[in-house]
Amino acid sequence: CQSLQKIEFTENSELQNIGETAFLNSAIEEIMIPLHVTSIADQTFSKCKKLKTVKFPENSELSLIEKSAFAGSSLTNILIPQHVKQIGEYSFSKCKLKTVEFTENSELYLIKNCAFADSTIEKIIFPSKIERIDQNSFYGCSKLKIVEFSKDCVLQTIDKRAFSYSSIESLSIPSHVKMIGESCFCGC
Repeated sequence: CQSLQKIEFTENSELQNIGETAFLNSAIEEIMIPLHVTSIADQTFSKCKKLKTVKFPENSELSLIEKSAFAGSSLTNILIPQHVKQIGEYSFSKCKLKTVEFTENSELYLIKNCAFADSTIEKIIFPSKIERIDQNSFYGCSKLKIVEFSKDCVLQTIDKRAFSYSSIESLSIPSHVKMIGESCFCGC
């Protein structure tokens, strides 16, 4: 649908899941994800070149952003809802993101392989419950300069090439980190 630009749901929407490739390669520009949606499936908004705004209700029930959900979209900023526990492989890869923010008391514990790879993200502050940043998660994010961790961060693993070819200027590794993978900061 190259003419579909805006999607609206009623305030009392009972929608719980948005299926794989539901809006793939559409001309959608903005969307408010309904309250009861718990997952955004593989490639749901992938290649939506005009998608700039995705919003979530304050008490969103979203818990999973799956593989390539927003890959190749034109999102510039996103606020990840509190109950999201995992960000899937390639979810935001090749996006025009500048900032990724997390709500207070974020439950995010895992960022999977290549989740933000080759995006234009400039800054990220990881929430305290993050345990693992998988391989290549921020690979090739050449504009990524600021990476910070919450003071009470429980991060244990920064996997191989997680931040390779980024532009991180300084970094304070949290005390619980047990593993930094090979080539993790290669080319920084």
